[in-house]
Amino acid sequence: MSLGIIKLIRLSRPVFWPVSVIAFLAGFFYSGAQFSYTAFFQMLMMSFPLAFITFGINDVHDYSTDKKNNRKTFLLDKKDHKDVVFLVHICIVIFIIASLSTFNVFNIFASASLLFLVYFYSSPPLRFKEFPPFDSISNGMMALSAFLIGHSFSFSYPSEPKIYVAAACFMGMHAYTTIADHVPDKLAGQKTFSTAFGKRAAVAFSLACFLAAYFFGNYSPEINIFLLISASFISTTFFYPNEKFSEISAKIIFVLGILMALIHFIRNI
Repeated sequence: MSLGIIKLIRLSRPVFWPVSVIAFLAGFFYSGAQFSYTAFFQMLMMSFPLAFITFGINDVHDYSTDKKNNRKTFLLDKKDHKDVVFLVHICIVIFIIASLSTFNVFNIFASASLLFLVYFYSSPPLRFKEFPPFDSISNGMMALSAFLIGHSFSFSYPSEPKIYVAAACFMGMHAYTTIADHVPDKLAGQKTFSTAFGKRAAVAFSLACFLAAYFFGNYSPEINIFLLISASFISTTFFYPNEKFSEISAKIIFVLGILMALIHFIRNI
């Protein structure tokens, strides 16, 4: 096996490790569940292991198109594909064991849903990423599944609308990020929200998701501020649908989202 630890970490995109962890913790703290070592271990599974599953499968199945995209800073070697797939399945088995150890049907169902969505987002025969707008919708469902895994430790099901419009923000954010890769994806024949419906349609969908969260979510002040700032950046892209501008905007929104989550947790824990 030629894969080294540095290559494995790069493959997993460390910048995205906090996303599912934050969604998990949001569900866990929102439910009022009590700390347990099982919950802590499952939270750890939401970081590197889940990211490795997600991007490992993605990079294997996107190899031919990634070679044509100049924006790709890391390209998985063809000779490493077999090893990556093997390690991905090892991580999946551990993820399933972690869920089964909770003896919680709700947790097991949410974990199975998350693994199903993450795996078949990139993997044939389903490959959700090639069927917009379900490429973006599936991303929102992934975030919701991560939230529900955390929430499951209270053995209850959340019914508040704010949870589901928050998941819509992940759908909108995914659609928005497709703008940055519009040109290379179109040249490579990749179907994304942006290439299928146009850049301005991606902006409109994303803006609608964030505004729906703002008006119907009834969130805390820091979250509402984040939603308004994000909506401002997104709306600007409608009049200036430039790939580079959307890329910078998406990075700013991403960083603000992480900071907002940290502030929210500090204020409410």
